[in-house]
Amino acid sequence: MESTSHSLLEQVSSGAPNAWWRLNELYRPFLYRWFRRGPIPHADAEDLVQETMLVVARELPAFVHCGRRGAFRRWLRNVTVYIEKSYWRTKQARGQPVGGTAFSSLLQQVEGSSGELDRMWDREHDRYVLAELLRLISVDFQPQTMKAFQRLAIDGASPQEVAEELDMSVGAVYVAKSRVMRRLRTEAREFLENL
Repeated sequence: MESTSHSLLEQVSSGAPNAWWRLNELYRPFLYRWFRRGPIPHADAEDLVQETMLVVARELPAFVHCGRRGAFRRWLRNVTVYIEKSYWRTKQARGQPVGGTAFSSLLQQVEGSSGELDRMWDREHDRYVLAELLRLISVDFQPQTMKAFQRLAIDGASPQEVAEELDMSVGAVYVAKSRVMRRLRTEAREFLENL
């Protein structure tokens, strides 16, 4: 897969073949999990993801990346918050209970730029992107190489533990980590810094 980066946003905006598909495939599962974090039913969450992606498709050509880290992520978060608030307002207007004061407080946090949910959005976004990038690059490595990387770089196991578990030398564990990290940096550089 090409690096999902600022250039992908430009490709989507210009209508490049497969660009929208790549952006949609990357963000649809993340948005679904975000909507499902609360009491939103599965079918409604699917609809909200669809609405969000429709807004992204319509508005992305007008989006101007300011060059600051996380600009697209913040823009997408704002679109998502707008869709979610509209959902709850519609429920409330129809006389359906939506959670009282605790829920109102939650929505206020989502809207705020420094609230806990804002930080949660950023953490979940970065975790999701890392997992997705690892999944995408894993096809280019042997399973043992990916397992060594996972155990050493993500799980925090010692090189000796990983070497014993995987019947590798300590040097081979370091090489595995280095190869995966190099590829991961290449794939993630623009994405994490610019989106």
